[in-house]
Amino acid sequence: MKKFNKIDINLSNLFSKEHKSWYLFFLIFLLFHGVNIFNLEEFSLLINDPFIKLSPERQYHHQSPIQYFIGFLLFKIIDSTYVCFLITQLIAISLLIYSVRLFSKKYLIEADYMLKVFVLSPGLLILLAWFGKPDLFLISSYLILISTNKKTFILVSSIIMIFSHYQISILYFVFSLLLKLIKIKKIYFFSFLTSLIIFNIYLIELGSIQGRTELYSSTLDIIFLTSFNNFLLGIFSVFSWLWLPIIISKNLISKKTIVVFVIAIIAGCFGDFTRASFLTLIPLYVYLISNNNFKEKLLSFVNQYPIKLIALIQFQKSFYGEITEISWFWINKEEINLFLKNLMTFINSNINL
Repeated sequence: MKKFNKIDINLSNLFSKEHKSWYLFFLIFLLFHGVNIFNLEEFSLLINDPFIKLSPERQYHHQSPIQYFIGFLLFKIIDSTYVCFLITQLIAISLLIYSVRLFSKKYLIEADYMLKVFVLSPGLLILLAWFGKPDLFLISSYLILISTNKKTFILVSSIIMIFSHYQISILYFVFSLLLKLIKIKKIYFFSFLTSLIIFNIYLIELGSIQGRTELYSSTLDIIFLTSFNNFLLGIFSVFSWLWLPIIISKNLISKKTIVVFVIAIIAGCFGDFTRASFLTLIPLYVYLISNNNFKEKLLSFVNQYPIKLIALIQFQKSFYGEITEISWFWINKEEINLFLKNLMTFINSNINL
């Protein structure tokens, strides 16, 4: 009886006035900023066989293969590329929700506080604008890694992290030690090295490819433009509205945080600036969120201003250093229509059965 009462209370909370206002915020954010789907074509090819080589200009996808291996397993039981893609993304979202709950429990952080940090950062904009990238797997596996004491979880999360983006994962490991987010324990070194060995076995089996290093060396002109075009706006975009409590919380600015920030900004110049910098800065985000001084300044800011209205104003620095805020302009309408058409066909055929 008590269990049922607890469930009723939780369900009633989901439809409270505060929750409804957040649902409305997310709906307006989605309608205004839009969503875009990436990697669907590569996904449709590699779920048949993750070891099939893509064309040279797309071979950097082989360095972030986590989704393709998951899709490969799903495709054995579900004969629809589009449904497999959708389920893979739902797995990523579920993993992120689990990782956030685990993280909040470990660091004793309220979910409401984390939600406010999330919407004031560029996180929501990035996850919607680059939907289909391995970002969700990368972030969630890292949060699990630093939030669990279970050795199996540490090993599995390390593997997922490396297979999501091994270059950023290496930086995560270094930054976590620098910011003291993890202790120097054998299990972390063992899991990280084991993950790298497994990943390199996969690359050896795959054969010679043109990875991100080769891609960067052939696009130095784009990297130059990305670095210096709209430089200050790009710097602002990596923390967005969180810059206000960061600047006010003076004790957060130290040698180690500056080192992490500078490295992340440099990393951003070699990719989609805001997205790449934001992902690289996740350990610093964790450091900030768990800092009481930052929390105090953030909540003070939140209590004074309409954050849901402020949080709607987001932008990112992307290709060639361009500033964009609406993802609808990027959308390949034919690809979206094909995705929805095939998804509905699969649903209808199974309903008829």
